[in-house]
Formats: sequence, structure tokens, C-alpha cells
Amino acid sequence: MKLDLGHYRGHPGVLYAGIEYSYWENKYGLADNVMDTESAVSALVKFHF
Repeated sequence: MKLDLGHYRGHPGVLYAGIEYSYWENKYGLADNVMDTESAVSALVKFHF
């Protein structure tokens, strides 16, 4: 999920901020993989010229 912060400063499409959630179950497809589930939350900041 991201928000266009540039829109509030009069320059839409330039600056974005948000969060991202990723979840994997059996990421590599290995049958004997003990740690096969992962999840992560990340912060997101994007700047476009």
C-alpha cells in the first residue's frame, strides 16, 4: 500500500511512501525444508525525477 505524497505538494507522481507485507510458504519448493515459511513488513519510499 502506498500513498502519493507528491500530490499534496502540487507534484503528483513524484514522491511515494507506504508499507509492504510479504509472505512466503515453502518459498523454494523443497520437501525437507524446516524453515519454509517467511513473512516480512517493509517501509517503502520512492522518489521519481
